[in-house]
Amino acid sequence: MKLELTRRRKIILGAAVSLLLLWLFWPDRSLAKVRALRDELGQAQTPEEREAKGRELRDAMQKLKPEQREQLFAEGRKRGNEEMERYHQLSPQEKKKYLDQQINRQEQMRQRFQQQAGQPNGSGRPMGFGSGGPGGPSNRPNTPDDRERRRQQMLDNSTPRERELRDLFRRDMDQRRRERGLPPSPPGRGGR
Repeated sequence: MKLELTRRRKIILGAAVSLLLLWLFWPDRSLAKVRALRDELGQAQTPEEREAKGRELRDAMQKLKPEQREQLFAEGRKRGNEEMERYHQLSPQEKKKYLDQQINRQEQMRQRFQQQAGQPNGSGRPMGFGSGGPGGPSNRPNTPDDRERRRQQMLDNSTPRERELRDLFRRDMDQRRRERGLPPSPPGRGGR
């Protein structure tokens, strides 16, 4: 009987430790959901699918803790930096093709937003856009001091090499847009 009792205690203790470890190391479901939505957004084929996935992604992002959002932003910065490194390794012909793909995407989005601007949504803005850009009104204050603080934070979160690559990309993008008879990209739109 005593042996049976000791065995039960070991089983219970083992189960409790297993549950504790499972709880401690279980991946955060909300963060995993946002990552999955981000991947789905990248694979969306039609503008309607991208818009629906974008709304779903914004809603899920709002539910994350600030440190989780920062983790995702850091991952995005890393992917962007890797993309800039890849771009600068391309041949001139490959760069031209890459830039044309980016410009075509920008122009499709611009045209879609212009079409939506004529549709009633109560704000006079394109569907899905509020005062702060995609997703509705911005949660960020927009005073000159706030903009300067965000600019400084962006500088603090990047290296001189990253800034150099983005600057070179922006120049290439603006040059290619001129070659195609288009105006330069709006600030913050072509520099990745």
